[in-house]
Amino acid sequence: MSTNNKETPPKAIFFDAAGTLFHLPRGVGYHYALVGENIGLKLDSRQLDRAFNNAWNAMPRRESIDGPRENDDKDWWRQLVDLVLNEVAPSLNELDRDNFFEIAYEHFAEAGVWELYPEVLRSWKNYLRDFNSRSFLILMDDCG
Repeated sequence: MSTNNKETPPKAIFFDAAGTLFHLPRGVGYHYALVGENIGLKLDSRQLDRAFNNAWNAMPRRESIDGPRENDDKDWWRQLVDLVLNEVAPSLNELDRDNFFEIAYEHFAEAGVWELYPEVLRSWKNYLRDFNSRSFLILMDDCG
């Protein structure tokens, strides 16, 4: 009697990206202060870090969904940034808040802001090498 011990490969793998696959090596406060500086605001990165943590904890949790979030959850992020600014720059007018948010939102999509944890790429390459040689070649081309 012959048995087939091959496992069925997964159809999908889901990851919680920030804090699991990649991180901000300089922290949120650094980046918010940098954005503020670009629009003429002097903001303290340590205060921004604390305010971000407070805002994060105060925000409603987003439910898990199947697929991308509508508008990339931009409205949720805008609310979070408003809470941060309420704590560190409460007198900032609406126009400056909107400008700060739009620049910050784009800034966090720029190359070099986020950094992969070193073990992520190594683990991912090892997994793909074992799973599918074509996928491994694609990853090697994309990630070096």
